Amino acid sequence: GEAIAATIRRLLPLARSQEEVLFGRIRDVVRAVVFGTAITALAQGLAGMVAFRAVGIPSLFWGTVMAVASLVPAVGTALVWVPAVGYLLLVGRTGPALFLGLWCLIVVGSIDNLLRPLVMRGRSGMSSLAVFFSIVGGVQLFGPMGLVYGPLVFGLCAVCLYIYEIDNAAFLARQDRL
Repeated sequence: GEAIAATIRRLLPLARSQEEVLFGRIRDVVRAVVFGTAITALAQGLAGMVAFRAVGIPSLFWGTVMAVASLVPAVGTALVWVPAVGYLLLVGRTGPALFLGLWCLIVVGSIDNLLRPLVMRGRSGMSSLAVFFSIVGGVQLFGPMGLVYGPLVFGLCAVCLYIYEIDNAAFLARQDRL
């Protein structure tokens, strides 16, 4: 990793201070994505535990499995709760099946859309709205890897604009006066 970073730094047509800003931003956004993903998985697993407990399914085990499954792009927690709902329907427990399905659709599904941008906001230096749209756009453009690539590309673009603004402050100030 260090050798690759040193090679990239040597090849970039940027001043050392600009490289530090760029690499610092990359580090911050990657850490925010990893932290946001971990906190979101934990919260989804805990919410799943609550629902599994309520319907009489072993909650600690299946909540933990749900937390791990939430890391699987696109399908995530549905890998766990959809079969559980199917099982409850097969054994004739329609009420618990309905509760589990609705809980997981509404509560567990919302955690990913609400909590991840909120957690990533503070660590990435981006607003919640920017994080949300960078994730949505990233997923649309890159597929499941867009969860990482979207915020990373957005953060890099923001850093490039920041570097441009710093390096061209005098020119931009003259343009504002015209």
